[in-house]
Amino acid sequence: MLGLAAYSLVNTTAQVRLLPSHPLLSEIEPAVRLIYNYRFDTALVLISRIEQEIPDHPAVPLMKALWQYHNNFPLLTGTAETDQYISLCSEAINRCRVYLDHNPDDLEGVSFDMLARAMINLVYVDNGETMKVALGASALYRQVAKGFHLMDQFSEFYFTTGLYNYYREAYPEAHPVYKPVASLFPKGSKKTGLEQLKYAASHCIFLRAEALFYLSLIYLNYEDQPQLAAMLTSRLMALYPDNAYYLGVHIEMLFINSHFEEADALIAKLAQSGRKNSFHRMKYLIFRGIYEDHVLHRPESAKKYLEAGIRLTGQFNRYDESVRTMAYFALSRVYRQTGEQSKAQKYYRLGKQYAVYKYQLRMSE
Repeated sequence: MLGLAAYSLVNTTAQVRLLPSHPLLSEIEPAVRLIYNYRFDTALVLISRIEQEIPDHPAVPLMKALWQYHNNFPLLTGTAETDQYISLCSEAINRCRVYLDHNPDDLEGVSFDMLARAMINLVYVDNGETMKVALGASALYRQVAKGFHLMDQFSEFYFTTGLYNYYREAYPEAHPVYKPVASLFPKGSKKTGLEQLKYAASHCIFLRAEALFYLSLIYLNYEDQPQLAAMLTSRLMALYPDNAYYLGVHIEMLFINSHFEEADALIAKLAQSGRKNSFHRMKYLIFRGIYEDHVLHRPESAKKYLEAGIRLTGQFNRYDESVRTMAYFALSRVYRQTGEQSKAQKYYRLGKQYAVYKYQLRMSE
């Protein structure tokens, strides 16, 4: 009897329903916002408080995983931090069984199971783990597909549905290695995907920042509208001014749009984050080198910063691809100015090797 009572208590706690409008959502939203704004200690306090209310709900390990992702960014496969992140996401998936075993289309179960699988897939994609992406794609797609019909009940599905619709067409076009995987799934629609992502950027509770970020990437990489992309990263900076990753992305957007003079104070701010994090330091050095060249016209100084930044690249898997390409073209330009043509050609070739998108190819001109 005691065992049965204990099981019933755990099962009842686990089946707390946050969706579509539990009052506890008003506590979860600021916790997520704090994580995105790099207020990690305060976010942990809120997560602990929420865990006391819903100790067995999948939202708890998901929030912990989100905290882990941003506090230790970038997450690289094979590290203890990434293993813990994947373990937390897997725990969330297991907790969703309480809902899905009774009803495979349960809103609560589908929503949090999908979010957890998407978070795992995100890290595998960013680390270039093609086989692991392929292995997880089918289960993720099943939940994303269910979300196509649940958008009116939970706004986050506008993000995942929009992302699927757009990237199902655009991503394999730019990254042919994923074409065999993409061919296994129904076609999407770029136009519909953009509309859904725009809605998500204004209405999502948890995924507003992600919607804005992916919209900026889409407009830069696929729609070739870098000015609009910069407007979106500016909105991200306004919402999350202490997010060092979004800061670096916005500086990159300013440079892509040739707004070099506007970046000085932002680069100085990024330098502070670079003291603790080698990824942000790598970006700071590269951006400082580009600023030294374009604004201060000091090629020797630019060369030192760019060379130091490039030495730090290559250890972050796919996370540094875009800024590395920018750095190669920037250093090639500097070497041309100093008359070192062989080195200029070397870095020009490296830039061309990694360039994928139209804006990157324009850097080589």
